[in-house]
Amino acid sequence: MKRDFVEFHGLTGRRSYNFKESREYLGGLAKKVQELAKDEANWTAEKRAQWDRLNSEYDDLLAEIETEEKRFQTKCKAGEKEFLAEQRKRPDWEFIDGKNPWRAMTCDEELFDERGRTQRALRPDESLTEALSCRDESSADFERAGLTLGKFIRATIVGARSEVERRALSEGTDSAGGYAVPTLLAAQTIDALRSKTVCLAAGAEIIPLFSDTNDFAKLATDAAPTWRAENAAVNVDDPTFSRVQFKPFTLAVLIRASRELLEDSPNVDQMIRTSLANSFSVELDRVCLVGAGTTEPLGLFGMANVTEVDMGTNGAALSGWDNLVTAVGALEDANVMVPSDAAIVMAPRTKTAFGAMKDSNGAYLTPPAALAGMRFLATTGVPIDQTQGGASDASSIFLGDWSQLKIGIRTQMRIEVLRERFADNYQYGILCALRADVQCFHEESMCRIIGVIPA
Repeated sequence: MKRDFVEFHGLTGRRSYNFKESREYLGGLAKKVQELAKDEANWTAEKRAQWDRLNSEYDDLLAEIETEEKRFQTKCKAGEKEFLAEQRKRPDWEFIDGKNPWRAMTCDEELFDERGRTQRALRPDESLTEALSCRDESSADFERAGLTLGKFIRATIVGARSEVERRALSEGTDSAGGYAVPTLLAAQTIDALRSKTVCLAAGAEIIPLFSDTNDFAKLATDAAPTWRAENAAVNVDDPTFSRVQFKPFTLAVLIRASRELLEDSPNVDQMIRTSLANSFSVELDRVCLVGAGTTEPLGLFGMANVTEVDMGTNGAALSGWDNLVTAVGALEDANVMVPSDAAIVMAPRTKTAFGAMKDSNGAYLTPPAALAGMRFLATTGVPIDQTQGGASDASSIFLGDWSQLKIGIRTQMRIEVLRERFADNYQYGILCALRADVQCFHEESMCRIIGVIPA
């Protein structure tokens, strides 16, 4: 859909938006939709067709704008001074938050294996969506057309509204009657998870998985160097390598929504994406930290070689910063360099207890030098009903080098529409499933404090 506010810049070979005019046009569409809605009781067939057309155009344009805004902010490469100087001369040049972050689009070759697949953990500044659309022509086509996971899900329910949606549904239909989500759309969900999952905010990394079993090597023990005399032979000592194997478990969520909402709402796409990201992220946090390792991944609480600080036989309440300082010391004893801005992850109850600690004069306690600069993060993924001796209300705290914790996620997702189960309430059920596993490449780099009970 071409409009006069979308221009072509030959310098980059890409379209560049005037975001202000795009948003103004979008606002005009929203007003038209709202005006029509006021008289819904008296709609004619023509009015209904107009409603459908405006809603479809609104959804398409919103996805298009979001895609271009994200591209504007993230597809960047430092040092494009000539390009920036040229673009600043243009009257329609846009800035975001007072800054100009545009840089030319590039592909990170090192991110992929010989088959064009991502085979290493993504850095915090890397987008899997960007990487796949950069390398995969089919994914790039979907992205350019503004196809999103929310639109794909809606299309599985009410039918395709565009050629690209029909193509995605055709390619994604599976033998079990559901839909395999196109890789790009699954990547969008993974990127959304990264922004909402506390363990990832702490520094854990995602590894995209492309098969049911994925093996990675890790260094178990280093080679030991020795001092030697002049002309003496160099001592030979080999490092020991071991294997980390990701075998994804299935994580599923069921979303219910009224048929009217899915068919008529212009922002249902965004709501579906938000709901999925929120529900998946909370559960990923939980299994990363306390997963049981049976029908779900094993979390840090159950890993044998994670450094441990015990609060006592029946647990104990926090009385200061000593337990955290002890944990940092235990990691350093294991030759772990704890980052100065390391994250300390805990239950909201525990974070509140730290924040409420006061000295004898009633002044709030500040962290000691050993903890200065560290980040205190809270997630409901840390339970507050663990058993510690006679206590049944214990909790845990986790800290260390979070980059050693890896979350492997399959780049395939599956969608199944439940049409009959909730029909009596005139609702659809949307069953979404992805597969993931959790591994720690160096367990000794992480520490858990167990047996934290309330005061």
